[in-house]
Amino acid sequence: MTTLELELNLPDRLAREAQAAGLLTPKALARMLKDAIRRRAGQAFAVLSRVGRLTGGVMQLMEITPAMRRFVSSLLLASLVAGGAQAQAQELKREVFAPAAEKGAIVIVVSGVSGTALYRDYGTRLAGLGYYTVLIDGNDVLIRARDSKDRDGAANLRKIIADAQAAPQAAAGKVALVGFSLGGGGVLLHGAPLKDSVSAVIAYYPAITKLGPDMAPLASGMQVPVLVFAGGQDRYFNCCLAESARALEAAAKARQAAFELVVYADAGHGFNLSVPAYRAGDANDAWTRTTALLHRLHPARAP
Repeated sequence: MTTLELELNLPDRLAREAQAAGLLTPKALARMLKDAIRRRAGQAFAVLSRVGRLTGGVMQLMEITPAMRRFVSSLLLASLVAGGAQAQAQELKREVFAPAAEKGAIVIVVSGVSGTALYRDYGTRLAGLGYYTVLIDGNDVLIRARDSKDRDGAANLRKIIADAQAAPQAAAGKVALVGFSLGGGGVLLHGAPLKDSVSAVIAYYPAITKLGPDMAPLASGMQVPVLVFAGGQDRYFNCCLAESARALEAAAKARQAAFELVVYADAGHGFNLSVPAYRAGDANDAWTRTTALLHRLHPARAP
């Protein structure tokens, strides 16, 4: 492991938005570097392939100049690093927050794109209420197209659920899902249809805008009660617009699904996280609504 000290000079607005989204953490920066290495390696190998086709495939490695040989070697190293990063990403890492005493009903918390760091507080607070809480990375559940090779977000979520249900400190029964941003989109898409293993889904500013204006396909899969929170001023990469949440509400209500939407008019993305966008009033109200739904539909312990 190599430790680097970086000094970044960013425009004020970009710096605020990046910090609010958790993109300046070591883990987030490492992920972006690995993604950049994969992209550059792929582009360079594509160039070499075109060169090979143009030369009729007769150019051999030993005929390449020393500078080109070093370049090819660097590409091979980059591909190995990228491949290793992808293999590590496929490991389903999780963080467990167990209740202090007795067995607790299971709540699975699914993070945003920045990873789990900003969401550990929720794991601790839910465990304090008596829940057996499992925190996972949203990148393992709602998988972006460029990262989707050999990865199945729906299968990953089902495995996390099954593993949690087998844990000795977990009470038998269904799980509740709480997702944020990318993870919010993931629990709506892959968790809400699982009526046999999921009791309720709670999604904070879910990343659903990229699905397009028609939310009927997403709503059609909702087989459990759903609670969604959105920020009226959320413009973070236009991933999680309140307008999309309202469209989903309309589609869900048209199907008579159990769906509740709460929009905080002045809130932005991450309004309930330890970031500059934090708004205490909205965060506290959302937490109260979250715990009320859990107590009603998914109590920590059987009565």
